[in-house]
Amino acid sequence: MLDSRRTTEDRAHAWPQPQIRQSQPPLPTRTAAPRRTAPHFYRLVGAHGYEKTEQAYERLGEHLNRARRAHIISMDAIRDDGGTIIKPHCWSSAKEFLETFRGAARRFTLDRSVGQKTRLLP
Repeated sequence: MLDSRRTTEDRAHAWPQPQIRQSQPPLPTRTAAPRRTAPHFYRLVGAHGYEKTEQAYERLGEHLNRARRAHIISMDAIRDDGGTIIKPHCWSSAKEFLETFRGAARRFTLDRSVGQKTRLLP
């Protein structure tokens, strides 16, 4: 159990760092795209005898998350499909805002077949 009074740097050293270093590929990959946790896990299992269990996979995921939060590894280094950032649509000016809604008003149409038993397709 980690002591909440410890600093982020202290907490980063409270868990085994070599596991993260061991998961690095020996050669550069073709793409610079971030990888998910699974390739790191299977690298540890195959090359370093890491235990192949669901609990070990979850432990590695937690270690990687802690390393990201402690800035030991970049947040962009591990692909995380779990979260979504929702940003509101913004306009640079009142003029742009009005143009957007005027365009939407020009394209607006009603479905005239709503409530009718038979719909004729063009």
